Amino acid sequence: MGLASSRRRDPFLIGDSPVTLHNSLNQHAFKSTIGLGVRGIEINLPISKTLTLSFWCPTIGAFLRSTGLVSESYLRALEGKHAMRITPEVTRHLNALQVAYAERFVYSNRKESFDLVMQMITADPSFRAGLKDG
Repeated sequence: MGLASSRRRDPFLIGDSPVTLHNSLNQHAFKSTIGLGVRGIEINLPISKTLTLSFWCPTIGAFLRSTGLVSESYLRALEGKHAMRITPEVTRHLNALQVAYAERFVYSNRKESFDLVMQMITADPSFRAGLKDG
């Protein structure tokens, strides 16, 4: 578990279904890789406009260590030793997950944050209803 922080000018959105699941490490063309026991799962929950709780599978840290592409500070943040400062691109990705998971409402303290919501709904109207099971 770790704590991730965004910049004040790039706040987190929060939807009415705020716990999001994603898997960047373990993609599959036919099987779902979204689940609590799945290798590579990433679970995020925004707790304020600049903080989110991140629960990541331990295999993510092992993978990042093996690549040598991330700093030791980043790896310590994954271990929950301090908050990890994330980039605006990662904040946008987490906000897009909030939009995708929301059933009806998305909240923000900044009007500009809703540009992403409008872009996503314009590109794919199914985002108006959230991710529902079949």
